[in-house]
Amino acid sequence: MKSQVLIKRTIVKWYNIYRNGEFIANISPDLMADLLPDANTKAVLICAELDINLLEKLKGE
Repeated sequence: MKSQVLIKRTIVKWYNIYRNGEFIANISPDLMADLLPDANTKAVLICAELDINLLEKLKGE
């Protein structure tokens, strides 16, 4: 099952992932490219759908 998330690019070019307004994880540009290979990595704000199990794994790290 997938869930909609908001991804914000930080000033140091990493990415913060939020689900329902709750912070989930801060991820590197490399991991971002693996998660969403078609996403524009220069975008400041991204809306996407990610697997809920993946989000729980990211939150636990």
